Amino acid sequence: MKFAIILPLLTSRTGPQRFVAEVAKALRAKGHEVHVYSLLYFSESTFESLRKERVNEALRWGSRPLRGLARKILETFQRKQGRLAIYVSGVSLSIFISPAITFLSLRIRPDVVIVNSGNTLMCLVKPLFRLLLGKDVKFILYYHGFLETRANTLLAKLLRPFERLSMLTCTFVTNSRDMAEEFLKATGIKPKVLNIGIDLERFAHVRRVDEGRTLLYVGRIAPYRRQDFLLEVARLLKERGEKFKLIIAGSLNPSDIEYYRKLLRKIDEFDLRDEVIIATNVSDDELLKLYSKGTVYVNPVEETYGINILEALAMGMPIIAFKKGGQLDIVRHGVEGFLTGEDPKQWAELISRLLTDKKLYNKMSKAALDRVKDFSWNNLIVKVEALLRK
Repeated sequence: MKFAIILPLLTSRTGPQRFVAEVAKALRAKGHEVHVYSLLYFSESTFESLRKERVNEALRWGSRPLRGLARKILETFQRKQGRLAIYVSGVSLSIFISPAITFLSLRIRPDVVIVNSGNTLMCLVKPLFRLLLGKDVKFILYYHGFLETRANTLLAKLLRPFERLSMLTCTFVTNSRDMAEEFLKATGIKPKVLNIGIDLERFAHVRRVDEGRTLLYVGRIAPYRRQDFLLEVARLLKERGEKFKLIIAGSLNPSDIEYYRKLLRKIDEFDLRDEVIIATNVSDDELLKLYSKGTVYVNPVEETYGINILEALAMGMPIIAFKKGGQLDIVRHGVEGFLTGEDPKQWAELISRLLTDKKLYNKMSKAALDRVKDFSWNNLIVKVEALLRK
């Protein structure tokens, strides 16, 4: 089958970009033909694995000055507004860009179109594809986050019926049971759940070199990722006399420079210069080395899902995470780790317990390695193929 995968911006290292790279790879491994379409693609700023894919960048077909101008506008907006995408009246421009990009795939006559952002108007695109190609094309709308028209603005309200119609007329998918329930409450429509996987082979050959006292968190450096919460936990651990290292790794975009500076100030304020390392914009190989050093994975965010948690499990790391969100599809309390609340003191106590109780640690580490076997990109593709057969 021919697949077209749509994501308007391939310009950073975030979950949707990883999804595009890994799903394309897994589909090709199953014998499918895959083409990726985007408005802008900055190969040096996103995952190395994307460079192996057929990325059709819309603005590359135009003039070089136009592409350069688009990049400058995007980066300026990110710095000033603190967002990766450009929003107008509470609505991401991807709602209008994705349909235009999707039409670029007409030349390959796709059998399936997977849209990762800008799903709202696909109810209009799908019938046009049938008219132009003379065949039914399956549209899968994969929601990595919540509704695109949730803002309380006139434009969002005008577009909301189209988003709901797109959910009804296309295959509506999200990444966790928690997100599925949220969509059901908001729209009355419950999406299919397709848990994201990881490349197990990539981690199978990595040898752990941790010293038994290293905490790790991997995620974009951004306020919603709450790295500042981890610094508060680190402060409490130091006050308890705990010996540890905290490694915070993630992409740093122009939109989040000020937050990054805030984290550096807090490290100085809490006297954590010897305990905390922040690694920004690391390569895939460098990230694997950081995972190999981790003892306990600490996740301070209510994830919509949490591919970073899966990657930590693949290295045999017990997890400490919030007891709500998409991570509930992955981590079982007391089995692969602990699910806890908002109290940093409780986080510090649980971390100390895992760092000192070797029997408990080894038990959870083994459970982590067993659990991650249930999640792979191949399993996701098998489920996608089953959906398409229906």
